Amino acid sequence: ELICTHRHSQCKFLLKIFELFHEKLYHIPIIIEDVNDHQPIFPYNSSEIELHISENSPPYQSKLFIQQAYDQDQIDNENQLKYKLKNFDENFPFMLEINDDLSNRLVLILIEGLDRETIDSYNCTLYVTDTGGHHAQLYIKIIIDDVNDQSPM
Repeated sequence: ELICTHRHSQCKFLLKIFELFHEKLYHIPIIIEDVNDHQPIFPYNSSEIELHISENSPPYQSKLFIQQAYDQDQIDNENQLKYKLKNFDENFPFMLEINDDLSNRLVLILIEGLDRETIDSYNCTLYVTDTGGHHAQLYIKIIIDDVNDQSPM
């Protein structure tokens, strides 16, 4: 990282050696391979985030977005990041979808209806691991925002 700051391309130099005896110039390419020595990092100021969703959000149409992790060692497809969502709440009503587009976002899709009067929040942990076994985690609290759906007594 100190020698090659352009992390999305191959790090190489051309060494030129001139041999005096034969008066010949040699061009020797030097390729520096990156070692997987960094852990992935989520681009948030904290290891915990809060997301909000309305209790009347329709299942399969409602999405919460999370920024993907960043890995300084991720130069090519050899160091791919793997994500795993673990929840600690029974009947967790979201599933994780990983976008293959260039948006750099992960998506939590609502798969069941919500009722804030029954459950007002959900907790889960998003784990990311690179091919070298380095990992990071992001704690997520999903807060269900109330909608006035109760008739007066």
